[in-house]
Amino acid sequence: MQLGIRIKASEDYADIQALAFVGGEFKDGPYPKFTFSNGSQRRSYEEIRKRIKGGESIESIARSYQVSGGITGVPEKTSEAREHGRSTADKQQS
Repeated sequence: MQLGIRIKASEDYADIQALAFVGGEFKDGPYPKFTFSNGSQRRSYEEIRKRIKGGESIESIARSYQVSGGITGVPEKTSEAREHGRSTADKQQS
């Protein structure tokens, strides 16, 4: 079983915004932590954190990631890919 990645929590605005953007979690306790489900999520957090600290707005970052459904950091599927997924699912049900 692979555990998530944990780092020391921070109260810095850029850190919290980046954590929320990538879908990481805050774990409270005697030693608060930010947790990530995998290394890719952690790398995205670091990149976004640097961009926010560099003065880029979260809206600008969101547009560059083309997120769908909030601040998950998951790229949006194109309508063609969605349509292909539906046709494949329909064939499998038959």
